[in-house]
Amino acid sequence: QFKKSKKDLNTAIRKSKTEKWKRLCNDANTDSWGLGCKIVIKKLRTRSTTPELDEEKMDHIVKTLFSAHANSKARTTPPIAEEQIELFIADELLKAARTLKRKKGPGPDNIA
Repeated sequence: QFKKSKKDLNTAIRKSKTEKWKRLCNDANTDSWGLGCKIVIKKLRTRSTTPELDEEKMDHIVKTLFSAHANSKARTTPPIAEEQIELFIADELLKAARTLKRKKGPGPDNIA
């Protein structure tokens, strides 16, 4: 009984890992700033030393992990003229800043 239960558990774990891996790979292909990127960033932060890599190898790694996807869109609207921008007061700026999530940066479109 115990051996069968252990075997069933290991089979379920292996199946779940395979499913999660496929989902992670799909996510990395569709959203370059998604969970895959977060995992890589977390791993890089926990490393105590940087591996000895030549510049060519490092460029290859960065381009592979953070490649520009065909579905990413560049800014298509022209920049706004300075006289078109409404003036604001410091309180309005602080109120807007408080709505931003902590430890979050802009995405590929450079908008937070």
